[in-house]
Amino acid sequence: MVANSVDQNVYEEEKEEKKDVKEKDKKEEKRHTPNQEALNELAKDSSKQGISNEEADILLDWASEYDFPGRDDRGKPPHWVGGEHIHFGN
Repeated sequence: MVANSVDQNVYEEEKEEKKDVKEKDKKEEKRHTPNQEALNELAKDSSKQGISNEEADILLDWASEYDFPGRDDRGKPPHWVGGEHIHFGN
């Protein structure tokens, strides 16, 4: 019976370690690279002051280059009262 109890404890410890590793991996997945962080800050700043279509194109190009989620909603049927816009992030 003691062996069963020891085996169960080892199993529970291993299970907890795997859980900790998975949670750490998820946190690391959500971290942005320095380029992604910089792009995110530029996008936030541009949303406050507005940008030209050329500047929007540059930001979207960088998003593609840096593997950062971005979407172009310019020229689509109006679905937001603020007008044409682009999106960044998830």
